[in-house]
Amino acid sequence: MGTIAMRGYRPFPDHAELRYAKILIDCYGAEYRVDLVLAVSLPIAEEQPVRYENVVGLDYTQNGLYVTNTGENAGYPGYRRIAQEQLRRYHRAAARFRPGSRRWYKQKQRAAKLERHIVYQRRNWQYQQAHKLCKEHDAVCVESLDLAGMKQANPSLTSKLNDNACAAFFRKLEQILHQNGKKLISVDQHYPSSQICSCCGAYLGKQPLSVKSITCPHCGVIIRRDHNAARNIRDEGFRHLE
Repeated sequence: MGTIAMRGYRPFPDHAELRYAKILIDCYGAEYRVDLVLAVSLPIAEEQPVRYENVVGLDYTQNGLYVTNTGENAGYPGYRRIAQEQLRRYHRAAARFRPGSRRWYKQKQRAAKLERHIVYQRRNWQYQQAHKLCKEHDAVCVESLDLAGMKQANPSLTSKLNDNACAAFFRKLEQILHQNGKKLISVDQHYPSSQICSCCGAYLGKQPLSVKSITCPHCGVIIRRDHNAARNIRDEGFRHLE
């Protein structure tokens, strides 16, 4: 290929050792990307003490990505949903031309560029949220999810699950917490977080996804389903810490 110009996004760390490089191109040739894999020696972060009042529980929600045990919604805007109509316009425009022609190729390149922009937006938002949680809390409790099973059981959830990219967010969160000597506590997916009253501990039974709030027949509390689940996930995380 010879010599090519490359735009770097950040300087190389000191004493970094280059292991290998990958040259990638997207599906319609809109952009090349060079991934450099480096080996860098980093100091091990000292483990931070966990204060129980500084532990937060997160429950996954389709609208906003997660809800905390205090009832705060992360408010993920859904970048793919926002750009969906623009993507449809590009694909409809491409369908009017002969596949492989210059005009068809141009519309496909525009769609690929927008798809890449969506990925960058989501990645940036997730890193910001992960740093915010790490800064404000000593430990984060999350529920391990069977995302593939959720898609098979209810295909209508697939588009939201793909847009939210919950698994990618938890990986970023775990990485940042580990770098700062903090903990990510994973609660088993079979733990009935949404079936237990977080106020009195009564078992409420399995609730359909259409039920957004629950009323406990024992203590009378009325609480949002995801808020209740986040509180239970935090309490279960306490038991893991003990």
